[in-house]
Amino acid sequence: PQFPYRGVMLDLSRSFKSIAKIYKVVDAMSYNKMNILHIHISDSASFPVELSSQPNITYFGAYSEQDAYSLAELAELVRYCHERGVMILPEIDGPSHVAAGFEWGSDAGLGKLAICDDPSGMDGRVWTQSGLEPPSGQLNLANEQIYSVMADVYSELAGVFTDVPAFHVGGDEIIVGSDDNSQGVPSCYNSSEKAAGILVMLAERGLSRTDPDSFYLLWHEYIDRVATLVRSAFGFDSGDTKSNARKLHIWGGAADGDEELEYDWFSRVDVTTVLPPAEYIVQVWDSSDGSVVPQLLNQEYQVVLSNADYVYLDCGNAGWTNPGGYYCQPYHEWYHLYEYITDVVSLWELSPASIQRILGSETLTWSEMIDDTNLEQKLWPRSAALAEALWGRSNATGADGRPSKTGTWYAADPRFQHWRNVLVQRGISAEAIQAQWCSQRGAYACTVDEGTPQ
Repeated sequence: PQFPYRGVMLDLSRSFKSIAKIYKVVDAMSYNKMNILHIHISDSASFPVELSSQPNITYFGAYSEQDAYSLAELAELVRYCHERGVMILPEIDGPSHVAAGFEWGSDAGLGKLAICDDPSGMDGRVWTQSGLEPPSGQLNLANEQIYSVMADVYSELAGVFTDVPAFHVGGDEIIVGSDDNSQGVPSCYNSSEKAAGILVMLAERGLSRTDPDSFYLLWHEYIDRVATLVRSAFGFDSGDTKSNARKLHIWGGAADGDEELEYDWFSRVDVTTVLPPAEYIVQVWDSSDGSVVPQLLNQEYQVVLSNADYVYLDCGNAGWTNPGGYYCQPYHEWYHLYEYITDVVSLWELSPASIQRILGSETLTWSEMIDDTNLEQKLWPRSAALAEALWGRSNATGADGRPSKTGTWYAADPRFQHWRNVLVQRGISAEAIQAQWCSQRGAYACTVDEGTPQ
């Protein structure tokens, strides 16, 4: 394979996915030579894992008793994946994207674990003032107890996710804001009402709430402490720089220019000091045009490409909090995914040395509107297009070290049409991509090599 990382990401938090359905995803991954199952386990909506050390997380965090994974089920999933050549990359998000499962701290004498949250969803639509979608919530960085709770979480997961190649600490979309949200800008860590404890902590340290560096310092401390907990739990060696294994993954993207809304490490000149390239792999979620990827590659980070305008498979949906369409548009056709690597290498004018620092990519199914009923259709056969591109089709390099254009989506079309039918014959509910009339009449009966694939 041209790229060692060829993955699928499942969001298990916003909509629960049954173990049986995850097994089918793993089966399809093995058919397509995909080798990384990235599971986004927790988010603000739910924390669907049964934890003996912190049962309140499960009680408050799962949608129901049935909508939670036992540790035994997860251990069996690991075995199932390994037998099919698939490694699991587990992710526990934070300090943002945290709410469900952390409501109980005050009642247990631990203080408030999450702030800017509205667990009941009945408090005047808090999320519109505190986050990017319902429900909002972030870890209370002023509460030392969050680290003891997270240490228990990591320890239990480490006993299940054995031999994982890495661990994903989340780490993006930190809502800061201010008391002035007259423009509708969400506010959390810099809100006098919602984050009084954090502002007191800043004042005690002599730090100003008007200085962005104050909040970057809190974020840095959180990531450092969490990294230490994860490495201890999983037995990672932070000094091991000889391989990609045992590194921590973290989300990253280009700054949106609105630092009042959220902060972005990768716009900082000191980012390589805060997040050493020898210890972190950056998974980039921004748009390809204006992406932070070229900068990261020049800073010698290894990256996983997840640009939203190519591999977000939830794009193109209808609106779910309000009418008028989903935030991510348009729907990404298989043609578009097939040309992904070739497109961005050309767009970013990457050198052969930079290309070597791209580990690979994955398709992502953020699940605000994806559950067991439509997961397979969202993933397949589009993920197969990315899988072949990552394996080596359009990524074969010419004499100049750049990807060759000899293999295009049009050249692959007959095979891809056939492959979709093979997936269906193997029990995968892959979405139809042409009328049956076309497939009965052979290659290129319907496909036209013109237009602009999206």
